[in-house]
Amino acid sequence: MEPLPPALLCDHTCSDTDVVANCIPSLRLLAGEDWLIFFERISQVEQILRQDPIGVYAHMDFDTRDRYRKVVERVARATNQDEIVVAQAAIALAKIAHDANGISTLAHSPTQHVGYYLLAVLAC
Repeated sequence: MEPLPPALLCDHTCSDTDVVANCIPSLRLLAGEDWLIFFERISQVEQILRQDPIGVYAHMDFDTRDRYRKVVERVARATNQDEIVVAQAAIALAKIAHDANGISTLAHSPTQHVGYYLLAVLAC
């Protein structure tokens, strides 16, 4: 067996006590993080769905947004597509409807909301 490259060799100069002592501040930092906010901040699907042309998605509560994200996940799995592709397709359809109705329309059509396309999948 070939020896590991120097970059992959473990440095055994730290004691177990030092390792644990270094981990405790990191664990405290992680424990204080609001995971729901953190997740939505880093989720690419979330960022795409927030491009909802009529802005409804961004104002929904977490549970409803999570329901939409789970639909994206299910569609992606069922169609062997990436979740990002599914979310982008739903946004693209909503934008087409929005552009067709005119941006200054006071009463938005349901077809201008990303949820129309995601929830229609559940009805099929």
